[in-house]
Amino acid sequence: MAQPIPLLAVRGSDGTSLLSGPSCEPLASFTRDARPSRCVTFSPDGSLFGWCNGHSVSVVRCADGSLLSTFDLPKTSVLKISPQNTVLATWQPYSKAQDSAQGEPNLQLWDAQSGQLLKALYQKKMESWCPSWSADEHIAVRSVNNELHFYENNDFNTIANKLHMQKVSDFTLSPGGGAQQGVCLRPGQ
Repeated sequence: MAQPIPLLAVRGSDGTSLLSGPSCEPLASFTRDARPSRCVTFSPDGSLFGWCNGHSVSVVRCADGSLLSTFDLPKTSVLKISPQNTVLATWQPYSKAQDSAQGEPNLQLWDAQSGQLLKALYQKKMESWCPSWSADEHIAVRSVNNELHFYENNDFNTIANKLHMQKVSDFTLSPGGGAQQGVCLRPGQ
C-alpha cells in the first residue's frame, strides 16, 4: 500500500494554497484562493481542509480538491472539524449593537457535509471556544460559565448532562476510543 502524499497548507499575503508532497508543488486539484486567509484547519484524519478568507469559510476534500461547503462567515477567527468529519465549528468575535440587549450567536456548529446549521450558540471568550468530542463523536462537551454541558450524538439542541464546577478555565476529553475520560483545569485549585 502506497503511503499517502502529505499536504502542506500555506497561508500567506498572496492567498491560501495547498502544496503536495516533499517537492512542495501546488496541489493541482486545489484552486488557490487569492485572498489572504484568517485561519486554516485540517480535519483530524487529513481528508478535509477548511479556511476563512475574510469573506467566507470554505471546506474542500483534500483527495480531489472538490468544494464540500461554503459559509458566509467573514469574521470567523478560528474553526475546527470534528473527529469524524461531521461537524464544522466556527467562532467569530462576540459583538452586539448598542440598541441590542444581546448580540448575535458567535459560535456556530454546522453539518460539514450538507452545510446545514446545527446550532448557533453564544461564546464570548475565545478560550475554550470549541466543543471537545470523543473519537466516535458519541459525546461532545462544551464549557458554559461554571458548567460543562455534555451532548450525545452531535445533538446540540439537547443537553444530556451538566457538570457544575467553579472556575473551570479549560477542559478536554480523552482522544482515544474505549472508556471516555475527561480532564478539567481549575487554576489555583
